[in-house]
Amino acid sequence: MDQPPKESGFSSSWLLIAGLLLGAGAALLGFMAWDSSSKREHASAGSGAVIELTAANWRSEVLESKVPVVVDFGATWCGPCRDLAPTIDRLAERYKGKVKVCKVDVDKASDIAREYGISGIPNVMIFDAGQKQESLEGLRSENTYVRKIDALLAHLGGR
Repeated sequence: MDQPPKESGFSSSWLLIAGLLLGAGAALLGFMAWDSSSKREHASAGSGAVIELTAANWRSEVLESKVPVVVDFGATWCGPCRDLAPTIDRLAERYKGKVKVCKVDVDKASDIAREYGISGIPNVMIFDAGQKQESLEGLRSENTYVRKIDALLAHLGGR
């Protein structure tokens, strides 16, 4: 069974308590730190099947993948990207074993974003055999991603 990651340093709960002790302004800052931390934990909790991509693993995880790959290009500061995170987690769970689902932080992997012409985020690309098949810029409904993935899988079934 997966164990939750161990926290290092001060937890956001301690920031909230410190903020409460120091006054209203500090309490607000503490709450904001706690709230953003809990959202990050929730977004990454998901199925655990979403792979974080970097320049180091791009080739092996995407270009050399034996299964189709859905890549979510985004950034931590991007509101629509954060809104998309639960959908990406559900897609990873839904297509486990059939499709690889990955995320790229465009700030940390700017070379990859530049190479694929990412000019707006979120941008979800679907790859097959190392080749880009689809590019969906902007926040879309979960059903849109499902239809695109299902169409690709149906097409691949004919090979």
